[in-house]
Amino acid sequence: RAYMAEVKYKQALDFAAANKAKETYETLLSAMSLNPYRDVYRVTYSQTNLLIANNLKDREMIVKLVQQAIDSAKNAAALNRSNVVNWENLASIYKTLQSYAQGADNLALQAYQQAIQLDPINPNLRIDAGGVFYAAKNYDEAIRLFQQAIDLKPDLANAYYNLAAAYKLKKEPEKAKLALEKVLTLVDKNSPDYAKAMSDLPTPSPTPLLSPPIKLDVATPS
Repeated sequence: RAYMAEVKYKQALDFAAANKAKETYETLLSAMSLNPYRDVYRVTYSQTNLLIANNLKDREMIVKLVQQAIDSAKNAAALNRSNVVNWENLASIYKTLQSYAQGADNLALQAYQQAIQLDPINPNLRIDAGGVFYAAKNYDEAIRLFQQAIDLKPDLANAYYNLAAAYKLKKEPEKAKLALEKVLTLVDKNSPDYAKAMSDLPTPSPTPLLSPPIKLDVATPS
């Protein structure tokens, strides 16, 4: 049964690669039925449910699929509590629902805390957790986590970019500018990321040539 479950799981991944959502969904169910103890099946099933839900308009079906995504992600974490991927997956699902489900942000943060405990030197987990605070407009906490990510990996451009965005919305433009300037030193000058960071840099106000400036006569000539 374990071998057949692996075969079914491989088939499901092939269906997913071919964008066959229905076949992916049904084959994953078969894999989980054959071996209900493989956490990776649950993780993939949770993501599949969420992906299908994102492409539907039927509210009742969306709610059903979202709940299945959450339940499957929680089951994966319960099956293997020491696997950081399971907690990261659960957190990302709650984060996706942050704008639609009350309390999803707190649940996402709890899952990210578990993931960070298991992988404390992973800066991306702190960026993702900071993104939850950022979306909730808690910029102080977002900045704290983005800065922790930088401390863990000082050459991580994405951490500086997120830090700049948080400082910008916190109305601290000078700190935002410093973070963006750091981004420019870390990304390829020919990349879209460089162009994006350049466009986000504040444009300095022109310095007047005379102080106080002269007043021009702008009357229309006769």
